[in-house]
Amino acid sequence: MIAGDSEPRGRSSSRANLEELLRLAIHLDDPDRDLLIAVYNDGIPVRRLGRMLGVRSQATLARRIRRALDRLANPLFRKVLGSRNRWSAERHAVAEQVWLRGRTNRQAAHALNLSLHRVRQHVAAIKAVLAERTDSIDTHPRMKAGTS
Repeated sequence: MIAGDSEPRGRSSSRANLEELLRLAIHLDDPDRDLLIAVYNDGIPVRRLGRMLGVRSQATLARRIRRALDRLANPLFRKVLGSRNRWSAERHAVAEQVWLRGRTNRQAAHALNLSLHRVRQHVAAIKAVLAERTDSIDTHPRMKAGTS
């Protein structure tokens, strides 16, 4: 601990990470956002949360939480948030469905009443534009979001 600090450095760093996670979580769908807030803000253990929600399998709930965390960690999540005003409404809607909501291309096409081909075109264009700015897009393990 540094003189004048009230807590160890590791704890303040993890607190900053937690605050960032919760700040980004507001962009998730309500069920995913509520799960993350319950676990990381309210401190409710996954087992207890599962009982409260009537979820039989703790593993299912843990998987939903992990997938939501993976979306938040994906570099494209933040890039999509920052690109709202630069894209057409349709392109932004596709990006939101695929990277913010975690939908597959097929699910996004259905939700937006677009053809799967059209959604794939938007996804490819988004990846191409963002790849110009970032070399790490395809190296992220959850980059496969957006595949059918």
